[in-house]
Amino acid sequence: MALLVSSLLLSQTGPAPTPTLSRRDLSHYVMGTPAPHTGEPPSPPSDSGSGVASSLAAVTKLKVLTKPSRPMAFIADDGSSEASGYTIQLLKDSLAPALGISDVVVQMLANNNEIMSSAGLLQSECSSSDTLCIGGAAISITQSREENYDFLSSYFTNNVRLMTPVAADPAEVLSLIVSAVWQLVLGLVIFSALFCLVLTPIVWAVEMLGAGANPIFLPAKGSKHVILQSFKAATVWTLMTFQGAQLARPNAPIARTVLLPLLRLGTGLVGIIATAAMAAIFTLDASKASAIGGLSDLTPRHIVCYNEQSSFNTAFVTGLASEMGFQTVALNGLSATFDAFFASACDAMIYDETLLQGELIHRRKVVLAGSNEYDRVQKSGVVGESLKWDPYGLLMTTGHPLYEEVNRQLIGIVTDATVRDNLASTWLHVPVIEQTGLGIATFGQWLWIPAAVAVGLTVIALLVVLSVIGKVEKAARNSLSDHARASARKEKMGKGTAAIALQPADQLIHEMAFELHDVTYHMHEILEAVRERGMPGSVNA
Repeated sequence: MALLVSSLLLSQTGPAPTPTLSRRDLSHYVMGTPAPHTGEPPSPPSDSGSGVASSLAAVTKLKVLTKPSRPMAFIADDGSSEASGYTIQLLKDSLAPALGISDVVVQMLANNNEIMSSAGLLQSECSSSDTLCIGGAAISITQSREENYDFLSSYFTNNVRLMTPVAADPAEVLSLIVSAVWQLVLGLVIFSALFCLVLTPIVWAVEMLGAGANPIFLPAKGSKHVILQSFKAATVWTLMTFQGAQLARPNAPIARTVLLPLLRLGTGLVGIIATAAMAAIFTLDASKASAIGGLSDLTPRHIVCYNEQSSFNTAFVTGLASEMGFQTVALNGLSATFDAFFASACDAMIYDETLLQGELIHRRKVVLAGSNEYDRVQKSGVVGESLKWDPYGLLMTTGHPLYEEVNRQLIGIVTDATVRDNLASTWLHVPVIEQTGLGIATFGQWLWIPAAVAVGLTVIALLVVLSVIGKVEKAARNSLSDHARASARKEKMGKGTAAIALQPADQLIHEMAFELHDVTYHMHEILEAVRERGMPGSVNA
């Protein structure tokens, strides 16, 4: 439609005045209804070219009166007070330079009512010849507003649509289930591996140090690499026991009373986690069965939020509610309406699609995981067909002498594809929200904790290994000492009494005392073995 108006206004060349449509004719074209046929071509502007030029030359400031309506006009969240948005950039970067105005001031008001009041377009400054006031944001062109103000040609075509929590696509549901199962299996494997990795050296050390001469991990006599063989046996025993196998019970009291039950508890815990997680994965949310896919899905049990400060939104939503029977909740302002929807106070919200998308994109950036709104923000979307065509327009006071010139410049701007594409890419681009998996960067700030634990466990493991090595070496030395003494006794016995007699008395006494000590030591070992086995007569012995 803008192209039609532009062709009518811009097709004439030469010094003659450019034919233009009257204000009412422009409004009819914008609203999509034909203008009343008069049988005459559109009349030229009432002001002469020199009069318009002189009036425009006197203007030194463009004052934009707007309201919060992301992405059309809003104050950034970075703490600055400067307004930005689609409409603001259009007026500041395109329309103001086209009119030869360098000073642009933006005044942020609460709503459309303030823009069209003494706080906005009717303020005294707007009557000054050096100031051009334009009301602009997400202001819908309606017939009631046209009765009191002049709308410039529509610069943006909007649609009224429905925002609600959306139902997941079946393929997406299947993908989520597969992903959840895969993550569950991976998590259980990692948990089991870490659990056994931590317990294996503890079980090995406790059994080797606390089981006396009979640890169950001790390899057969004569085996090489006793430390490695015993640790390997402890690793296999821990893994098999964690999986539920019934193997030999440890001989060390601590391993038997604490570590073995701990392993079995870990096995049961994995089973409980797996069962609960699988049940949660395959349990469908009942609310998805009744998800809203469009206006026709609204029923009397559904609640729709609307902005009571907008007469257009109020009339439209309440009219639909009377026809379809759904419930409504009136909120005081657009911000309050968004807050109520994302706080789950209603099932849906009917409003301008551009503002719905803009607010949804903004909240997806700023609402943090774990907050009350997070799930609603992430799961909501704009659904269904367009409910109403809703063009946005810029307001000027009725009968303003610069109306025709401003409108002509505006049409030239909004029909420029380069300008439109630049505005759309800056303010209307919907970014792809990437779902990133778990990575090192996610847990970067916490990596020092597992690193410190790993270093601590490594130090403890080294100390335990050194302790076990010392015990094994001591046992080996005792075994070699016993063998050497037995060989010496056998050799001395073979020398005969003559050789013994030839020895000095003090040396002979020393050797006899040594032999007597050996006999006493072995007798003591025999008695201890008899007591442990509980053989008859052990008490008397």
